[in-house]
Amino acid sequence: AKIAVPAVIVIIVAGCFISDQMKKGELYDRGIAAQQEGNYSQAISIFEELGGFKDSPEQIHQTNYLKAMEAAEDGDYEEAIQLLKELGDYQDSPQQLEAVTKAQQQEIQEENQEDYEEAMKYLAMGNTERAYQIFSSLEYKDSPAMAQACILQEYVNGFSSGYDVIEYLTENRESYPLITQEEIG
Repeated sequence: AKIAVPAVIVIIVAGCFISDQMKKGELYDRGIAAQQEGNYSQAISIFEELGGFKDSPEQIHQTNYLKAMEAAEDGDYEEAIQLLKELGDYQDSPQQLEAVTKAQQQEIQEENQEDYEEAMKYLAMGNTERAYQIFSSLEYKDSPAMAQACILQEYVNGFSSGYDVIEYLTENRESYPLITQEEIG
């Protein structure tokens, strides 16, 4: 009987351990399924709850990597860049970070080009106020000079002669540093 009690205790403890491992295994499988379904937040939460069980820490990195790749694919470059920076040297994260950063810069360049062209259309139509709003919001090509040109065009429209414009620009030189003396005349 003395041997039976410790043996029963060992069996109960082993049974609890096995039961706990089975529950963790099921939870791990749910984490993998969530990861594969694209439910990244849920997967990360599960893997974090599992702590060091199996390769849960590795799966957290893998899930964040997959999340970053999906964000980049969806055009959410800020999210992708943040995740890839956090991943450091995980897999090919540095190369992906470089590619995503280039894609983001390309998108910004294209948006700036579109805005610049829109501002040029407004300027051509004589809507210098709207053109100025767009040019002044851009840091692209000669946008600052074009914004200044819009302001000048408004002043020119209000003057009766070219001499009035030259006189005004000469008197207000500090307001128009992009315009050279040769341009004034």
